[in-house]
Amino acid sequence: MRTAALMATSLLVAGCASNLPELPPAPVAPPIVRQVAPEPVPVDMRPGDAIGGALSYIWREDREHTVYPPAGGTLPVSLIPGERIVSVTLADHYGWNNSVTSYGAGRRTTPVVVLSPIAGQARPTTAIITTSGRLYLLRLVPRNSGHKTVRFHQPPSDSTVARQVRTGPPYALKGPFTPWRPVRVRDDGTQTWIELPASVGATGMPVAFGLNRDGKPRPLNSRRVGNHLVVDGVYPVVRLQLGDTHIDATRIGA
Repeated sequence: MRTAALMATSLLVAGCASNLPELPPAPVAPPIVRQVAPEPVPVDMRPGDAIGGALSYIWREDREHTVYPPAGGTLPVSLIPGERIVSVTLADHYGWNNSVTSYGAGRRTTPVVVLSPIAGQARPTTAIITTSGRLYLLRLVPRNSGHKTVRFHQPPSDSTVARQVRTGPPYALKGPFTPWRPVRVRDDGTQTWIELPASVGATGMPVAFGLNRDGKPRPLNSRRVGNHLVVDGVYPVVRLQLGDTHIDATRIGA
């Protein structure tokens, strides 16, 4: 009798199970796609520079300049003429080779540091180059297609800036009369020279942006020289912004 009861219970459970709806298959998780962050683009590059060709830097004391030597090849780095190389120090002594040479004569002698990443061994590293005139800080990133040459240029002097500001086409200013509103804006065809009030150090230095065709601002490569802001390149509109306030400088005749 007990056996009959167990058989009846089993049949009842089986019948209920057969009436249950079929469950959908478990969802399959999509494959994980890892996003690779792009390598940083060098800053302070002069107009027309590109990876895979020649690179020109305007030397800055507070800047670590990024260069991309070709893996397994050589990259000559020309320093500012008239200087003498004192030392070259690389953080990675095993994956990189370097040598020193020069070209030219007299005051125009240009010192050159040749960097050679060893294929399969070189890793991103830093280099410190000291000369008789200044200190160069480099970040070295080996690439299959790197720069062919790198050249450093002397930063403009205050007298050069003042001379450039007095010449060139004028710009029309649009915006509020802030303490940092430009006194005048000019360009020499390759760089834009923005003269700011002498008190700009107390109010803060604005940031330079260029306006795309859709009106969206993009940061421009610029640096401070005295109370001037020097922007690499010439643009129809340069926007100066400090906080939530901006002033547009429009090139007349652009």
